[in-house]
Amino acid sequence: MSNDAGAVREIAAACDGDVPRIVTHYVYAPTGEAAEALTSELRCRGFRVETRMSGDGVNWLISASHEVVPTQELMGFIRSAMNELVAGYGGD
Repeated sequence: MSNDAGAVREIAAACDGDVPRIVTHYVYAPTGEAAEALTSELRCRGFRVETRMSGDGVNWLISASHEVVPTQELMGFIRSAMNELVAGYGGD
């Protein structure tokens, strides 16, 4: 997906209106220490988090899931908050 609006349209087409859905966000951390810190921070924010070495064997892949009713506003807010959080640890 290139933007939040497109992602929300696709999710909405597959959903039943205001029914909560599990949404998973994927981020990368450059080191194990950064991955641990991000994992802790995301758990404190209410996400269910899984962390593992990414396929490139260098970076760490973090999947953070939560149950929400996806709206364009919410997805935009979450994307912005995730980008800010992850950038603080040198991630993407």
